[in-house]
Amino acid sequence: MLVLKDGVLFTSIAGHERHFVFEFDATEEGDYRLQLQRGTSIEALSNPITLRSK
Repeated sequence: MLVLKDGVLFTSIAGHERHFVFEFDATEEGDYRLQLQRGTSIEALSNPITLRSK
């Protein structure tokens, strides 16, 4: 699983479990996206998750 921030790799985790919890700290404003890959193939991705300060 990849986490991208503004289109750039933010963090990632390698795993082979069907169900898992992946937590990360998103303390900066930006557009985050989750991307599930199998090798170089994209299996699934989320819509952008936009974080802004008040």
